[in-house]
Amino acid sequence: MYYPELAKGVKHFKEEGGRKRMCEAVEKYGDRRAESARLNNLLENVRNLMESMKWSAEQAMSAMKVSEADKAMLLEKL
Repeated sequence: MYYPELAKGVKHFKEEGGRKRMCEAVEKYGDRRAESARLNNLLENVRNLMESMKWSAEQAMSAMKVSEADKAMLLEKL
């Protein structure tokens, strides 16, 4: 390892039982990234429908059967 500070921090996760916590942290990070990607994809699809079909945001989300929770988040970004 090239950086002693990083090696020292990683040592805890390798040798002192922090592996499970690190795995959980990486898993949560992956879940957040996947959710963000999903919402960005929905947003892009809604915008495309609005542009190509000349629909309102509500009409586009209704046609896509977007959940109420997702609708609220998407409306904030539009």
